[in-house]
Amino acid sequence: MDGCSRGSRRVMIEAAVGAATIRCWFDDLPPVDCRHGDLLRREVMGGPRSPVGPRRAALAVSQPAGPRGRLYGMLGGNIEPASRPQVSIEVVTCREPGERIGWAPEARHDDIRGGLVHYGHWALHGVVLGVEAHGLGSAAICLDTAAEAHVGSAPIVFEWLGASIVVLLSADAPPRRPTDLLAMLGADTSLSLAQYGDRTR
Repeated sequence: MDGCSRGSRRVMIEAAVGAATIRCWFDDLPPVDCRHGDLLRREVMGGPRSPVGPRRAALAVSQPAGPRGRLYGMLGGNIEPASRPQVSIEVVTCREPGERIGWAPEARHDDIRGGLVHYGHWALHGVVLGVEAHGLGSAAICLDTAAEAHVGSAPIVFEWLGASIVVLLSADAPPRRPTDLLAMLGADTSLSLAQYGDRTR
């Protein structure tokens, strides 16, 4: 079921699109233990659109893949305005998985662990795609919150998350309803869940 909960500024929304579920944390990050290791860095030429201000956000996606499996991934972090026109990107990876995330509904069917062990480069590539597609400039992005599934994570999941988190972090206003979130992601990124289907590799 679609729904949302709010604090004074924090927003958590869950939305369904087809058989997939998207969860969004806005001005907040989910409680994930990430054992930080290495940094992946990239700097890209910026576009005309600057971020509104400092912001934190995260996205998680879960989608059926085949008769029994589910694709899953979570990615989040923060954005800050910068004085230079370029966009600097940092993605925090780890050498071993963090603690098990038992509160995720997908944990009933898969081993969900905090941190980016296998898919950091794919997340970084997705962020670059999102920055270019969104025309973002003069910003610093650091993604330090993530979770992978032992079976259900895949490169294409984190590429989509990387591109989509750029849309959320640079939004002019937070999504207030599930329909706002879906419209935001559908309107502002050329990537879509339907495009991926059952592609797990």
